[in-house]
Amino acid sequence: FDRAFGPAGAFNAPRLWLVTRAARDEDLRASIRALGSANEEQVGRYALTSIAPRVQGRLSTLLDKLTPSYTGQPLVQAGQRWTSSAVSYVEVAPRPCRIGGAMRPMLYAHPATGGELRLAFWDVDLGSALLLFGGIEDSAVLWGGSDVHVALHVDGAPTAELVIQNLPQTSLRTVDTSRWAEGTHRVELVLTTRDDTQRFTCVDALIL
Repeated sequence: FDRAFGPAGAFNAPRLWLVTRAARDEDLRASIRALGSANEEQVGRYALTSIAPRVQGRLSTLLDKLTPSYTGQPLVQAGQRWTSSAVSYVEVAPRPCRIGGAMRPMLYAHPATGGELRLAFWDVDLGSALLLFGGIEDSAVLWGGSDVHVALHVDGAPTAELVIQNLPQTSLRTVDTSRWAEGTHRVELVLTTRDDTQRFTCVDALIL
């Protein structure tokens, strides 16, 4: 269970069991039921709820569909790591990231000042929503550090933006993608920052 995701933390477990107060926690139970297929049993004043979350995929695992670029120039791939020939510290790679004290596998992506680091995933099957999340690695949260902006594009159209603040926390945004539920689509995360000093950024998205 990933507490940084709030109710969405259930997505890190195949099935989650919760004990709640049947009447007083009804709003919480309704939120949990909305996350997936839930079964409930009531025992006196308490309710036992089990949930099997609906998760279709995760962008950080779709490396075979990933083609990253910086300011329009493709990055150079070496195994599961991509780098820029123009800016040495622009890099994309899957790796464990520590954000807000929690370790989780994500996609490390270091942007640069004045340019766009574009992570393009091709032929992605979308569902009803994307849970987009990211953060600055704890070791790189510095006084006065710049935020990182992550623009979400679907099939070339700007769709939403996630602002990753210079704080030891996970930033989250849920984006409705139900209009793209049919067929496959190009999903792009475009990272920019005002000042790239130690912007060790990690991003990912759950396909719901």
